[in-house]
Amino acid sequence: MNNAGFSQANLVKLIDRGIRGYQPETVSSSVLEATLQLVALGEIALPSVLAEHLAGIPRDIALVPLSAKELVVMRCLARGFGNKEISRSVGIAEATTKVHVKAIMRKLGVSNRTQAAVWAVRNGLDQSFYTNR
Repeated sequence: MNNAGFSQANLVKLIDRGIRGYQPETVSSSVLEATLQLVALGEIALPSVLAEHLAGIPRDIALVPLSAKELVVMRCLARGFGNKEISRSVGIAEATTKVHVKAIMRKLGVSNRTQAAVWAVRNGLDQSFYTNR
């Protein structure tokens, strides 16, 4: 971000004050339109690189201490599975699936399963899918 007088510290202050979205002036009109739509839906829309930096989301799977079962659940999340589908696929109770999903979200530092799924796809967990069928 090369905006004069703009810094990440200023953005953090703006987020603390309730800013719901930000994009640098160089984004395409389609990105700006998507940002506006997300903000209108009540979401926060920031450039992913900046959002990951601010949230402290680890970029590499090697940096996240996932258990073997959590890794399998992450692969299901990466494929867009809901809790029932994950439970059936992995062979665990739906309540156990919810516990795993919450633990994964906590370890990644994300606030919802969609962010966890995006992280999983970025780390290639949608490529090699394994279940305990």
